[in-house]
Amino acid sequence: MVRALLLSLMILLVGARARNPATGHQQLNLVPESQEIQMGQQAAKEVAQSIGLYKDAKVESYVADLGNKLKGVVGGVRKTALAQSSR
Repeated sequence: MVRALLLSLMILLVGARARNPATGHQQLNLVPESQEIQMGQQAAKEVAQSIGLYKDAKVESYVADLGNKLKGVVGGVRKTALAQSSR
């Protein structure tokens, strides 16, 4: 019984491994990407409601440029995550 349980757990853990698109390394993935994006969107709403957003075209341009530079350094970043973070 214990062996069967351990074997089932090992199969689940191996099946939950996925390649991280930013690093290229295998990692344990317990939350699907779609749920991570949804969680990020919810957190962004909560931050905007609690502390507000800083609206300044120069600052927004600077941050966007910085983000594009970082995107060039970190290979394999998913476009969906970048699109969601720019909202």
